[in-house]
Amino acid sequence: MLFKPCAIAVSAAVLTMTITLPSPAMVMVARSAGAFYAQADAASPRTIDDAMLRGTAAAYVKVRDIAEKAQQEISSTDDTARKEQLAVQSESAKVEAVKQEGMDPQDYNAVLQLVKTDSTLRQKFLSYVQGLRHAS
Repeated sequence: MLFKPCAIAVSAAVLTMTITLPSPAMVMVARSAGAFYAQADAASPRTIDDAMLRGTAAAYVKVRDIAEKAQQEISSTDDTARKEQLAVQSESAKVEAVKQEGMDPQDYNAVLQLVKTDSTLRQKFLSYVQGLRHAS
């Protein structure tokens, strides 16, 4: 199966689009690294049905859009306090986006961890993400 360049970019981005409720230390790490990610909870759902994978893909598209917008805003300011505020707002918006898809952040992160390690799941996930990207 051949992937378009978009699929490769999405696949690479899956590695950094997990979320968690921010802690002050996390905000500082995210701000200084210029990345928005967190470690997934060790507990993973045992089975991923198609609805959960589709919901994760929908949440992922929203989380990625929020992260990209936040990164642009953070990059455009030199004010450290503003950067921190934007990072906190971004994390809150990402958590809300995941919840709007009927998931909690731990399940979202766990599914993304499985997507990273299971090639069949990853292919299916990427096809859902691409479908959502083309639909919008």
